[in-house]
Amino acid sequence: MGAHTLFMVSPKGTPYNIVEKNLEYRKLIKIPKEYIALSEPEVSFVILKINKSRAIPAKVFIIDPLDCERLFMGQALEFPCQEFDSFTDFFEYLIEEAEKKCEYQRQETSYKHNKSEL
Repeated sequence: MGAHTLFMVSPKGTPYNIVEKNLEYRKLIKIPKEYIALSEPEVSFVILKINKSRAIPAKVFIIDPLDCERLFMGQALEFPCQEFDSFTDFFEYLIEEAEKKCEYQRQETSYKHNKSEL
């Protein structure tokens, strides 16, 4: 969806399988168990923070990879971070961004079409 392609929930051995990617990240960058990596776009990292209490929604962060350890340790972040109060809010953001991109592409196509008619 837009700039954020989420890891897949798919059979073992599939590239970008969410389970395998998270096991890899737990070894490489020591992601704590309450965090799940959802995506790794070009210059950011999308992370879901789950809570033991189901009454508290899981938060989603779009964060600079250099700030991951700070997030995990509860420290102040060095770079701007997008934070969503729930996965639903994050998913709505993805849909809105995709709609904006489609609208921009429609306008660009319309502009080119109108320009060629002149």
